[in-house]
Amino acid sequence: MQAVFFGALAVYKRAPMLGNENERWHLFGRAITGTMNQGGWYLSVRKISLMDSSAIFYSAPVFVGLLAFVFLKEPFGLFEGISVIVTIVGVLLISRPQFIPFFADASHPMTSDTIEGLILALFGSFTFALSNIHLRKLQKTSTEVIAFWFSIFTIILGTVLVLCFDEMKWPQDYMQWILILLVGICGIFGQVSFALALKIERAGPVSIAQTSNIVIVLIYQLAFFNEPVSMLSLVGALLIGGSVMLTGFKEMLRTGQLMENIKQVTTRTVTWQLDHVGVESHPQKYSANCAPAISANNNNLHKNP
Repeated sequence: MQAVFFGALAVYKRAPMLGNENERWHLFGRAITGTMNQGGWYLSVRKISLMDSSAIFYSAPVFVGLLAFVFLKEPFGLFEGISVIVTIVGVLLISRPQFIPFFADASHPMTSDTIEGLILALFGSFTFALSNIHLRKLQKTSTEVIAFWFSIFTIILGTVLVLCFDEMKWPQDYMQWILILLVGICGIFGQVSFALALKIERAGPVSIAQTSNIVIVLIYQLAFFNEPVSMLSLVGALLIGGSVMLTGFKEMLRTGQLMENIKQVTTRTVTWQLDHVGVESHPQKYSANCAPAISANNNNLHKNP
């Protein structure tokens, strides 16, 4: 569904289907890594809880800074290092590896499914960060073409993996077809919303907004799946979310956007307060100032009925 939608949109806009000539390597790199991160996340949800998988998966913005330092030679300072450490601590609190004495609990040993789920979630987070690195280089390729090739690679690699490691099964009833359709529709809205967000706003505020996914997933897990949330998982998710938010604020500070936003909000608030206090303190003065304007408007109305 996504391939058809974005392909038709790209043809309608007459965008080059292979992207910009100098960005094709990053176009297909984004498609491959994007497919890997989606596959890792979907498979991890089958092994561990939705919240644990999502919290680890959405830690990717923190690791983007580390990968950008390695591949793009971008600066990586003390703040970025602290963010990575805090995120790793959050991941450890969620995964609770038994080989660390603090987490050792004979009554709740780690199962093979738990280990596989955690590895898949980390793999999804890492490839998501790589995908963002490729996206940073796609400055001249249209969003529709990027999403189209991502969808094509997802279909190809997904089919190959299913044939190699699983069994191809068709949906059993109409409800499963409806759920698959809803997944496709949500995927389209997700792709479009994320692309538009990055076009309208800088990466810092977008990464901050993405941390709300952890809260939404927590609500979904409690409301629809009735899965309990451990205190360590909750603390780990908060650490990861806080680290991603700080990374976003750091980006806003670096670009000067945070101070600009604060200045705009403060200016508007002070202006409103001065006007409000002025009207209350000197009503006669404001009435006198407004009277000529009101009289002029009334005269115009009488002249032009």
